[in-house]
Amino acid sequence: MKKSILFLFLTTGLFFTSCNKDESEPKTDVDLIGTWTYIAYVDDDEGEIQADECDGQDSLTFMSDNTFNFTYHYNFDEEVGCYKAQDAIGSWEYISDGEIELDYSNGNNVEPNNQKTPFEISGDILTLTKDEGYGVFLEKYKKN
Repeated sequence: MKKSILFLFLTTGLFFTSCNKDESEPKTDVDLIGTWTYIAYVDDDEGEIQADECDGQDSLTFMSDNTFNFTYHYNFDEEVGCYKAQDAIGSWEYISDGEIELDYSNGNNVEPNNQKTPFEISGDILTLTKDEGYGVFLEKYKKN
């Protein structure tokens, strides 16, 4: 009888003991924190287009307080050249593994401009999947 009870305890213990899985941890919002520099645009029609010298100055910064800043540059013409066109500020929220929500209104008494944005981080490259009403495209950024 004692052997049966001992056997029962041992098998029950083995049943509840788990093995380590060889799985990578899911991406979290912490992976996004920092400044990312624009490197490429990708769509089905044109394929991947590398950022030129001016576009390569664009940056997207995710802060730990769930705000972000996007700095945009525009190459007007040869005379004016590349200049900083605008900064867009807003808030972001980590929705799930692979999706964030960006809100460009930033509480400025304007209608919320929320965009659910799938993302992927591979090494030091962030890829955002965007759909702004005229088709789906990708934006690629490299972490500074």
